[in-house]
Amino acid sequence: MPLVPYKRIGLAVDAYRKLGFPLRIVGTGSGLRDLRHRAGPRTEFLGHRTDEEIRDLYRTCRLLVFPGEEDFGLVPVEAQACGTPVVAYAAGGVRETVVEGVTGLFFPEPTAESLADAVTRAAAHVWDPRRLRAQAERFGIQAFLDGLDQEIRGLLAD
Repeated sequence: MPLVPYKRIGLAVDAYRKLGFPLRIVGTGSGLRDLRHRAGPRTEFLGHRTDEEIRDLYRTCRLLVFPGEEDFGLVPVEAQACGTPVVAYAAGGVRETVVEGVTGLFFPEPTAESLADAVTRAAAHVWDPRRLRAQAERFGIQAFLDGLDQEIRGLLAD
């Protein structure tokens, strides 16, 4: 993952430094120096990781923090597919891929305080990995193909 400003990884660094929770960050990029400077003692920078290594991280982490705003955001869907809940900024495509209270929690303001509150609530919540995986499957290849087929059939029927 590219560690660039629009991803807002700094929000996670600041929130986790305040909370004193361990934080692992995957990626490299132009923002790495600043993030290292801001990070607390329990923040670990993992650099570039293979897809397989990232899957293992999704499977073993407590939750995924997604502080940026993107049109879709594949990372939260991948995490849910591995049974991992998501804490995300309440904007962009993540509003369609994460179900509040079922597969993750949203934080309303792009601030470290708002994120820290959501992380604290998520850490205390009991998540059902089966429901997380089921939500991710809504965005899988077969679901896409079935939806496309249905749309084409609908257009041809008109």
